[in-house]
Amino acid sequence: MFNRIKSTTKRLVNRIDGRFSQMPKPSDRLARLPKRFQWTAHNLVAHPISEVAYQCGFENMSNYVHDRTVPRHTSGTGHG
Repeated sequence: MFNRIKSTTKRLVNRIDGRFSQMPKPSDRLARLPKRFQWTAHNLVAHPISEVAYQCGFENMSNYVHDRTVPRHTSGTGHG
């Protein structure tokens, strides 16, 4: 019985998680924030949510949340 629950749960997670890899990019609302708050929103919101999603098995959701909240910046410069 445990194996059946485990396989059903895994199929459900894969179905939900797969939808996040296909979602279109949302509008860039972070660009409307003052520059000093753009990385703050990413670090305080996206990192915790993406970590919880990853630990629960939603890797695509984790990547989606993280990558979609990275503010516009020159590649390789990041936030330092």
